[in-house]
Amino acid sequence: MSATQTERPTFGGPITIERLVRYAGSSGDFNPLHYEQQAARAAGFDRPVVVGSMMTALLLTELHSAHDLTDLRRVAVRFKAPALAGAQLAVSFDDPIADADGTSTIGTRVTEGDSVVMDGAVVLGGPFLELATLPPDFTALGNPFRWPVEEGAARLFAVAVGDTRRVADETEIHPAFLPTAMRWTPSSRDFVQRLDFDFTRVVHGSTELEFGDQPIRVGERLWVTEGHSGRRAVEGRQGLMNLADAHLIIRDDAGAVRARLTYRIIERPKP
Repeated sequence: MSATQTERPTFGGPITIERLVRYAGSSGDFNPLHYEQQAARAAGFDRPVVVGSMMTALLLTELHSAHDLTDLRRVAVRFKAPALAGAQLAVSFDDPIADADGTSTIGTRVTEGDSVVMDGAVVLGGPFLELATLPPDFTALGNPFRWPVEEGAARLFAVAVGDTRRVADETEIHPAFLPTAMRWTPSSRDFVQRLDFDFTRVVHGSTELEFGDQPIRVGERLWVTEGHSGRRAVEGRQGLMNLADAHLIIRDDAGAVRARLTYRIIERPKP
């Protein structure tokens, strides 16, 4: 099938400060860079930066209005340029490309005017992914902890990202709800702080969400393991950057991996 591009509406209008605050409350991502003017300016931005996980969630909301996501296998996106509060974003999808194994891949882009701020692909159908294999240098951060998948929290998140289908369906969660599991960590320190990265200089490079053979449903009590891999320093045009892949592995009581989340975290050079 051809990869014809279809553009859809603009995420329900501009990404206002009010929407960013609502997302922060529903997701637990309280980095002030994403909703406070002073923090944004201190980091070198004119206005708060739209959090990457919110764009991923909004993209999946738009996709859900056109496709059945019951057989969602993987979401992988890269953040190409920062979008700031007030941005009027547009999302486009390619026609699905079918593979011999039954997998369909949909290319995606989020743009602001002529600038691509995020791109990636969504994989539907085909074989279930092998999620138990972790990178050789994976290092756990603390012990596994319980994640109770709460109906109220799942509903609040669905409202914040405009997914009326998920609001009406009180059983399955929005695919981008997974990162909220980090709110249940027993650690008093944020994931970024436990990597000893400077919170004020951290940006989001990419996100990958992977799903097992059973959807995560409201009312379950699952186990979450936090960890990281691929930690390294890279010399950039503006100085030394630190990178790491943050992982969230979600298991059930039987030990089966139900889902896995990977973030590329980038600590920008010191000013």
